[in-house]
Amino acid sequence: MTISLSDALSHYRAVTDTSHRYWGYFQAIAASTAAFAWGAGSMKHWFEYAMLTLGFVIFAVLNMRLILGAQEDALKIAEGLKSFVQRADSGVPLDFQPIFQRLDPDSKYKVGSWHALISAATIAVVWVRYVHPSLV
Repeated sequence: MTISLSDALSHYRAVTDTSHRYWGYFQAIAASTAAFAWGAGSMKHWFEYAMLTLGFVIFAVLNMRLILGAQEDALKIAEGLKSFVQRADSGVPLDFQPIFQRLDPDSKYKVGSWHALISAATIAVVWVRYVHPSLV
């Protein structure tokens, strides 16, 4: 199977757009989880906080898997594109080669660390509300 440069760039764009969409879902759910916990009188018992936390953790773990998979794909595609354009027979004009060299997605470990940190912060915010209900 032959893949064109245009196809590879389109796939890279699609993968990064997908990753950004997953991040958007994550941010919306994290903010909603914290807002729900802090809603005036929304929850009274520790069990409700535990269920909210469990639901968020399940979502966060599954979402992280999707984000890390997309990030790994983006890294592989970027490496392939960089390698391809450096070949003499690539047909990519020298003026355009720096564009490809700037493709630099973050490592999946960096992205995963940020995801885990935001997830932990969201859980902490939920439980601060339980521990200090008078803050509302």
